[in-house]
Amino acid sequence: MRYISEFTFSFMVTFVLLLFFNDLIFTVLSAPFTFLLNVLEIDVGSEAGIFFQLLFLIGLFAFLYIVIKKIRWFMDRQKFPLFWLNFANLIILLVITHAMAAPYFYTDNYLKAKGNELVHDYYQLFEGGITDAEMAEIAEKTLVMGKRRTIEYDYPTTALQKIEDEDITRKPHHFLYHVVLTEVVDTGNGPKEHTVEYIFTIKWEKYRFLINGIEYVG
Repeated sequence: MRYISEFTFSFMVTFVLLLFFNDLIFTVLSAPFTFLLNVLEIDVGSEAGIFFQLLFLIGLFAFLYIVIKKIRWFMDRQKFPLFWLNFANLIILLVITHAMAAPYFYTDNYLKAKGNELVHDYYQLFEGGITDAEMAEIAEKTLVMGKRRTIEYDYPTTALQKIEDEDITRKPHHFLYHVVLTEVVDTGNGPKEHTVEYIFTIKWEKYRFLINGIEYVG
């Protein structure tokens, strides 16, 4: 029983590290392979590139195996009571479940309020007079990492007047925020209001909801 509890604890702690620090882990582990590919001018899609990708996967599994072994070694030395070990496993399981299915832990009103807040923050990127530092700060609290990297191409080109209607659809790890918006467009002959529909994909990333995608409906 203790062996199973210790192995479960080690595995889940490793999974949590991979879940919350995946960007850092993958960056560190992939750096030497990326460097070699660039130095040797190897195409990622070539046979040599595929070989390096396999080496990266082997390195990733080796890293996870070492982490699990180190945690098991620590657990063996400390000899925690079985009750507290199982209690810790339960808490970690809840953390993992929340991270993998976060929208199901919150009410419709909360998700609508969060979507409303994120959309308003997102449209602040349209406002003139903000510095690059302010834009980066807004993007950091509004968009997932991948969208932040392309912010200069993805920022809104109209001003938000108001949100007319809203609805949500829960999915594992994210929810869809379907909104009808009134935007203000500068037509050259003065501002003009028009109504549009968008579906914002809002994803749970690490410890908060962030915009991961935007689909124009009509």
